[in-house]
Amino acid sequence: MLQQVKKVVYDYSKKYNKYTEEFKKDKAYVDANYVSSGSMWADGFKSIKENYNNLVEEARSVATEETKVIFKSITEKLNKKIAEGVAPGVVAELELLKTTKVTKDDIDAYLQKYYNNYLVCKVLKELAEKKEIQAEVLTLTDQMELLEDLKNQVIEFYRIYSGPSKSYKCELILNGNIIDNIDSQLKVFVVRYGIEV
Repeated sequence: MLQQVKKVVYDYSKKYNKYTEEFKKDKAYVDANYVSSGSMWADGFKSIKENYNNLVEEARSVATEETKVIFKSITEKLNKKIAEGVAPGVVAELELLKTTKVTKDDIDAYLQKYYNNYLVCKVLKELAEKKEIQAEVLTLTDQMELLEDLKNQVIEFYRIYSGPSKSYKCELILNGNIIDNIDSQLKVFVVRYGIEV
């Protein structure tokens, strides 16, 4: 699901590295051909620096927008699937459960019965919490928080990336470890509830 994000990150880093190499070559040319204290050197350096900054900023902006679009698409699909209703008979059964004494075994049995129905599992979790019963349920809120956090980390990567091996945090994003970790957690959620992303 998040492989598109990895591609955007990779493409951005390649562009950044290419622009940086071109800047270094252009700067070396200016350094070699003009007196470093002269106005021609200053004008040349200013020109290549502005060009470099513009290219990097454009690449950063494009990558940021592409990333936002990918995350928006994923969250919209999750929300759409989750918003699907619950059959009236199931609603009546849940209402009855709210008024009866239930045990952890009861909650676990209903969670097993409605394993693939997110809304029912969410109601069962809320019921369990009210009755102080521990219930393990993957929630949409948790998934959305993971996605939002990852999106922010990726956008921060675009802002702070300064070339290969400059930052441990950047390397974790660039090599895909963080993205793959969140992707694995998200896949468990979408497979369990039958969501196509």
